[in-house]
Amino acid sequence: MDDTREVDLKSRDYLTLASRTERRNLLIASFTSIVIVQTGLLPTKISALGIELSPSNQSAFFVLLASLVVYFWIGFILYSVSDYLRYKSEVIDTSRERFRPYLRSVTGPRDEKTNDDKALKELYPSRSLNRLASFVYRMRIIFDFVLPVVLGIWATIILINHW
Repeated sequence: MDDTREVDLKSRDYLTLASRTERRNLLIASFTSIVIVQTGLLPTKISALGIELSPSNQSAFFVLLASLVVYFWIGFILYSVSDYLRYKSEVIDTSRERFRPYLRSVTGPRDEKTNDDKALKELYPSRSLNRLASFVYRMRIIFDFVLPVVLGIWATIILINHW
């Protein structure tokens, strides 16, 4: 197997549509909550729904927003961790497929259940394209996963502190 398969795995979109939807909803709910709390732009009346928010209802509004953010946060964590595990499994399988013939030629036939991880780590070639793909992959993890999680935590904390 060539290096391009591994680079393709690292550069593809590893989040499914469900994860992307949860991520989007988490970002919208978190950003809206942060803007409302930081700017004090709490609506006193939602005329489209015929709702007026008294001071006691405003507190309930913050509880509702915090609950919404936590709900989307949990949903995003569950979906994205599942996607990550599936992706990581594919990367490991690709590495094993790539080096299995070489390992057999060097060490002789091995039992399929034998753990080749240590040997694979020693034999893995260092290539600039693979390093670049790994760097981009790590940056995407920060952008796709860490940023929404941190924003959701921040929004939840300021909402809880504000009510």
